[in-house]
Amino acid sequence: MPDHSEIEELTKSIGRYAHNSFELAKLEATERGSVIGAGLVSGFMIILICILFLFFISLWAGFYLSAKMGDSYSGFPIVAGIYLVLGIVLLTNRKKLIEMPLCNSFIKKIYNKN
Repeated sequence: MPDHSEIEELTKSIGRYAHNSFELAKLEATERGSVIGAGLVSGFMIILICILFLFFISLWAGFYLSAKMGDSYSGFPIVAGIYLVLGIVLLTNRKKLIEMPLCNSFIKKIYNKN
């Protein structure tokens, strides 16, 4: 028959194990949350910079094409038409080009052990 002190020691060990497992789970969740949060913030900043770059390049292209065509407005509809075609391509292929890569990226971030 097991000794009463051995049962108490086993109970204490199980309690410490449960506490340590809970603390480890909290730390891992915190780490993953911070990695995901930092990734979202840095991604947002990169997207914002790319949008500003695209905006100024679009202005430049509109003015450049207008100057080449000899008036002050013809280049801007051409640039807008390019964006319209790009938007239609993205709209028709959004699952393959946008949604699936984003989902895969989120899943990798959540389950990444590094």
